[in-house]
Amino acid sequence: MHNERLFPYGHARDADWRTALSSTLEMAGPRVRGGTLGFLYVSDSFESDLPEILNVLREETGVPHWTGCVGIGICATAQEYLNEPALALMVTDFPETAFHLFAGLEPYQPGEELAMGEADHPSYFAIVHGDSQTPDLPDLVRDFAGKMSSGFITGGISSSRANGAQLADKVVHGGLSGVTFSAKIAIVTRLTQGCSPIGPIHQIAEAKSNVIARLDERPALDVFYEEIGDILSRDLQRASGFI
Repeated sequence: MHNERLFPYGHARDADWRTALSSTLEMAGPRVRGGTLGFLYVSDSFESDLPEILNVLREETGVPHWTGCVGIGICATAQEYLNEPALALMVTDFPETAFHLFAGLEPYQPGEELAMGEADHPSYFAIVHGDSQTPDLPDLVRDFAGKMSSGFITGGISSSRANGAQLADKVVHGGLSGVTFSAKIAIVTRLTQGCSPIGPIHQIAEAKSNVIARLDERPALDVFYEEIGDILSRDLQRASGFI
């Protein structure tokens, strides 16, 4: 039932983005109309259509602010779409003075106070999308997290066989984009997947789909064992949640 959801959401697959969007909005239900902030994620099959998708969304829902990005795969409630044309969205009704959209290589200048809207609330938390083609992305993420009063952000990296577009009220590229929230918005986060960098940079010598077989002309598992160390390599289950 639509009224059982805290925030209306929808998702669908179709080769035609208009059909996919129509099915998505039908699933989300009438509560999407009148929201203030929407999250939209589309497969890279629809990347070139993203400006038009955004325009139609605003016309159909009246939601003024949108953030999101392009991905080769999209996760939705009890559903995932990989290597196929699809989109997913969710709409919220937060007060517009409690959030702020940003984008760019330097979304905030060094030392700039992260104030938000007319109420001048400091930014407490952010949902951030990073452009995978930005060379200094780790430094940008680290710096941006330090500018939140909580010191905490969440989000992900766009992925695409094209340009990896992001959304921040319009289509943008490069650096970081997303939305910051004031402490007036209560948010609970949960880690679904993550990773930590280990060892030096390697070259993928052989792979099938998303499975790496060889790194630097060596079996990938041998390289992995070598870099996680003797203790973890004895029991790979211990590596889960640790690296």
